[in-house]
Amino acid sequence: MSDGDIPSGSLGTPEVLTPGEKFGDYQVMQCLAVGFLGGLYRIQHIFDGTETCVAVLPKEVSDLPEFSSRFRERANALKELKHPNIQGVTDFGRIRDSFCLYMELVEGQNLNDYLEEYTRKT
Repeated sequence: MSDGDIPSGSLGTPEVLTPGEKFGDYQVMQCLAVGFLGGLYRIQHIFDGTETCVAVLPKEVSDLPEFSSRFRERANALKELKHPNIQGVTDFGRIRDSFCLYMELVEGQNLNDYLEEYTRKT
């Protein structure tokens, strides 16, 4: 898979961000996944070079009036969760009128690819 390719198993929802694009203090490095829950992107901080990821929710969800307060409440709760088996949420906000969660970057194999490989072996 090359940078910018949409991983297998995506549902075909259009990308919100594109590799190379800059927003705020970040640059998009790669689209990791796109589906009905939105898009997940590897991003890099422009000034210090640290890599993280951002999950961008679909604009249709972000446009719902009752969603805004619920999102903020739950995002603040997710920031408080600290456990080695939970991907940490470091911040939240909006990108192009869509809510987003900034999260720790977890390296590893795509779960769909792993499951396909595992089921072929058994």
